Amino acid sequence: EERARRNAATQAKSAESREARALDLGERHRGRTERLLEEVFEQHLHREVASKENSRAEQARQDLAARLQRLLDDKSIFQGFAAGPSAAGKVDLRMRDKENAASNKLDMPETLKLLKANGLMPHPLISQRLVLEAFKHANKPDPKTVVHSIGRVADQDALQLDYEEFRVFVRTLGHRTGCQLAPEEQDTASQIRPEWRDALKGAWNNRDLFTRACVKPPDPTKKARLDLGGKQGPDDDNSMDFREFVALVDKLGLCPEPFSKTLLAKVFKEVNMSGAADDLNDDAHEFSYEEYKTAMLILCSELGVPIYVNGRNIVQRVKL
Repeated sequence: EERARRNAATQAKSAESREARALDLGERHRGRTERLLEEVFEQHLHREVASKENSRAEQARQDLAARLQRLLDDKSIFQGFAAGPSAAGKVDLRMRDKENAASNKLDMPETLKLLKANGLMPHPLISQRLVLEAFKHANKPDPKTVVHSIGRVADQDALQLDYEEFRVFVRTLGHRTGCQLAPEEQDTASQIRPEWRDALKGAWNNRDLFTRACVKPPDPTKKARLDLGGKQGPDDDNSMDFREFVALVDKLGLCPEPFSKTLLAKVFKEVNMSGAADDLNDDAHEFSYEEYKTAMLILCSELGVPIYVNGRNIVQRVKL
């Protein structure tokens, strides 16, 4: 009986021990499963959070790209902030035009105002340091800058942005923030007819074309008379009046489309009033050959046709 009691007690203890071990194994298995489930849940939650962050960052980048592209497409935004004080009270028109041309630039405070007005500051992808670096990059002087035959050089003012430097500034911001902006000439390339481009490239520095356009064949039936807008004879082959300029552009197939007479008149007046080109006869009613080249390069700029000299686009350097 005593042995039976001890055997029963031993069996009970063994049963309890097995039950305890089973419970322990179950708890451990359940704990491992829960840990695995928690890890899977955390990984899923982390991926979801990362996906949302990436989505917000991509939306911010797309919004930034759209705003930067608008600055490139709408020149009036730059002009609105770069316009200097009115010089309407000036008596000397040439000095007035020079002052207005010089004022069409942005300094750093004006640049920051422009960015703030167009929703670019504050912006999660643009810092003030990035703006300063892009400003310096756009104003970085070109060591290869040389004076071209039209008498103009690249802007060397490291404290202000002209329009071409402003475009470099905007594209630098886009590049540094990973934004995809339209290529420089994509917006106009599709609208430029090949014959327009070829005509401008072939005519802008064609001295023979200029000379032939300046000479009117003498009319033997009429006596020579004083006419400020017209010339006759070979002695007048070094200057071009407005009518001859329009006739040449029309002969090239560029008037009235893409250049209207109104635009040609504006270019003619501004080139003559700028005093930037080498006007040997100092006649505000006629073009010298250098002024003719300047005017043609301005037309190239208006249409978006690049002119490369020694591998560099000199159209960007033409400023009034």
